[in-house]
Amino acid sequence: MEYKYVKELEDVNNIKEIEEKYKVQIPQTLKDIIIKNNGGRPIANIFLTNNKKEKMIKTLLSYNKEDKENVYIFTELFVKGYIPFAIAEFGDVICVNSINDRVELYNHETDKMESICENVSTFFDILKSDVIYDEQNNIYSILTNNIIFNLDAIPNFEEKQYIDKIIQEYNCQKHKIANFLLQSNNFKGFFRCNNISTEELINKLNIPTIRIINENYATVSYCNQTLDTAHIISFEFTGVFEKMAYLNIDG
Repeated sequence: MEYKYVKELEDVNNIKEIEEKYKVQIPQTLKDIIIKNNGGRPIANIFLTNNKKEKMIKTLLSYNKEDKENVYIFTELFVKGYIPFAIAEFGDVICVNSINDRVELYNHETDKMESICENVSTFFDILKSDVIYDEQNNIYSILTNNIIFNLDAIPNFEEKQYIDKIIQEYNCQKHKIANFLLQSNNFKGFFRCNNISTEELINKLNIPTIRIINENYATVSYCNQTLDTAHIISFEFTGVFEKMAYLNIDG
């Protein structure tokens, strides 16, 4: 998983000092992440609490004493038996319960904990789903296998299954997609590509952006196609490109 704004850990012994001072055992998975990505901000930043509340991780806490957002400012949580390791939105703190290793969210306004998942490894696996929230456009995005997926909310179980199916079958459907486009005289006339082969068209379409509408319906857009440099090709489809319709050229 990628992080940005990582701050090099000045002294790895700072981790051991925290453990000895508060008599806690920081999980090895978390230690490895701290050493490699100290104070960093994960690109994939969305997680769910056990109450299905969507939350956003802001940054990992730094083990450098001079950094602004560091573990040393959360003495009270350590004293209560928690290991703080990241800051979430609105100033809440993500912690490991030192008794049972569960990951919990500390609400700084209510002074209460809310369960997230069973351990640190599971927590970072959740983030590895690569769901990114674009605050400016109010959209959730997943970039995987050279496909961009956009959704209005974190995908539910059925939508995740649909995304997985598309990922598995997209490469096998490229020829079908190209043939669908080439069946349109308007498409061929607009891009002046009457003699283009399906293989050439596939290469020129580039990375697709697929907007998931529900668990069996989506739209696909080719925003970086190289037939020209000014237009976006899009159409709707059901299933895994089982039925394609409403071809549109924007720009």
